[in-house]
Amino acid sequence: MNQMKTIMLATFLSLAITIPGLTANFQGIEYSIIEKSNLGTHKCSINIRLENKVTKDFLHKLAKHLKDSEPQKYDRFFIAYLLPGMKPGAGAWATSHFNPELEVLILGTTIEEEKALRQTPKPLSDGLIGEWLDESPFIGAKYTLLKRGGKILMLRKFKDGSGREIEMVEKKAGQLFSV
Repeated sequence: MNQMKTIMLATFLSLAITIPGLTANFQGIEYSIIEKSNLGTHKCSINIRLENKVTKDFLHKLAKHLKDSEPQKYDRFFIAYLLPGMKPGAGAWATSHFNPELEVLILGTTIEEEKALRQTPKPLSDGLIGEWLDESPFIGAKYTLLKRGGKILMLRKFKDGSGREIEMVEKKAGQLFSV
C-alpha cells in the first residue's frame, strides 16, 4: 500500500510540473509554465517564465528535467523561456529544443553580456536624458538618449560591443524621430 501511495505521489508531482500557471522550483530558481500545447506524441511546446536570467548550463539541466518529468513522451520537445515582463508570442529570451537532440540558445543578452552593457561608461560631458536596456531577442542593446551641441542623440551599444549613434529630431509634443 505504501508503494502505491509513493507511485501516486510521484505521478502527481511529475504532472504538476507541466500544469500551466503552476510555479515550481528547480535548483533554487523559480519558474512557471505559462502555456503548454502538444500535437499528439509528435511535438510538445512549453512556454516558461523564469524569475530572472540564468546560465546556459542551467537551461540545459532544466530542459532535461522538464522533458524527463513529462509523463507523455514526444518525438520533439520545444521550450521557450521568457523573463519577467516579456509577452508570450512576442519572442523568447532563450530556447531549448529537443529536435531530437537538445540545443540550447540564449537569444537575448546573457548575464555576462548584460553586466558588460551596464558597465559601459556614461557620457560625461553630455546632457544625459535617459538609459535603458533592450532585451528583445537577437537585439540585446543598451540605449542612451542625450543632448550634445543642441542635438538629441541616441547611442546604441550592442551586446557584441559594436555601437551606433543616431541623431534624433523632436517633433509634436515631445515625440522623437530619427533623422
